Amino acid sequence: MKSRNGLLDRREAAFLWALAAAGAAAFAWGLYAAPARTWGAVLIAAGMLTGLAAGALALTAILHVVGAGWHGVIRRVPEAMAGTLPLAAGAVALVLCGAHHIYHWPHAEALLHDPVLRAKSAWLNLPGMAVRSAVYLALWYAGYAWLRGLSRAQDEGAAGDPAAAAGTARAVSAGLLVVFALTFSLSSIDWLMSVEPHWFSTIFPWYQFGGAFSSALAAAAALCIVLRRRGVLSELGPAHLHDLGRLMFAFASFWAYLWFSQYLLIWYSNIPEETVFFAARSTGGWLGMMVASLALNFAGPFVVLLRADSKRREGPLLLAAGMMLAGRAVDLCVTVMPAVAPGPMRPGGVEPFILVGAGALFILAFDRVFRSAPAVPRRDPYLVESLHHV
Repeated sequence: MKSRNGLLDRREAAFLWALAAAGAAAFAWGLYAAPARTWGAVLIAAGMLTGLAAGALALTAILHVVGAGWHGVIRRVPEAMAGTLPLAAGAVALVLCGAHHIYHWPHAEALLHDPVLRAKSAWLNLPGMAVRSAVYLALWYAGYAWLRGLSRAQDEGAAGDPAAAAGTARAVSAGLLVVFALTFSLSSIDWLMSVEPHWFSTIFPWYQFGGAFSSALAAAAALCIVLRRRGVLSELGPAHLHDLGRLMFAFASFWAYLWFSQYLLIWYSNIPEETVFFAARSTGGWLGMMVASLALNFAGPFVVLLRADSKRREGPLLLAAGMMLAGRAVDLCVTVMPAVAPGPMRPGGVEPFILVGAGALFILAFDRVFRSAPAVPRRDPYLVESLHHV
């Protein structure tokens, strides 16, 4: 039987475990058949998982800082998404295990013949990357655990005055956002930008944040809708969906603005060490993937969510959320694959199976964390406002 507080019943959980097993089998087969593409797919999956968890953590902290009254009903959804950070940490650890297949800079012969890589070796080295990755993830999880602890103490009446507890959460969130801005920027450089170690872009960390945050918003909206359909979040109303839709619309536009800014500056300056990134992604079928990324991340959601009434209905929101999540995966593929497995784009392979398996694990992890607390925070001082949000 499915718990009142859960997302999945036993049959659905078993199906997701089967998908995860299929992803693991595809990974094992890919190590033999196409190791470069397989490890690239692992990095894409890790980027998706860390983006969903870290983006949800940032969303939770932002909602606390701004004192958003409407979010009380939905707060446990991004909280539980942030609670999947251990799964993201496991994916990052797997990336580090395959670093010699993913990145150019760990190879001794590359350092020997490449003065640029030698100059960057003080930062781009495996021990340093492993330590920094552990620090990033530990700080994010510590921030999540602190906020989650305050939220649960508020539920149980152990936090004293609920308003004072909300003030503490706001202060913790403000500090967390400062730490998050720095660590997410550095993690984007370490995990993603370093696949092209000769290339650089000062906009790239912001661009990756835009993609991660948009995907987290999309996943949060989709999960809220599914939970409402199953009677778990019956308090969720059209006004809550409208606010989620507005955020999705805004950050899809924000992502597109950053994409265009990065592309325009590099195209206009025409400096070879900058244009190499887009030059490699404009041939061999990759240009079509870039266009698909723009369509899924921006154009499609923009059209679907442009009307005010579409943001208040489940169907358009689910459609936009699906496009944004697929767009994030395509965007990560365009970022990673031309560097990890150079050459023309080849459809098929193990990548979809690994991504679907990672997605199944994310939903299973989310369900486990979500079940561990009441679906709606009971003593949130903003709860009454959120319940009557219109």
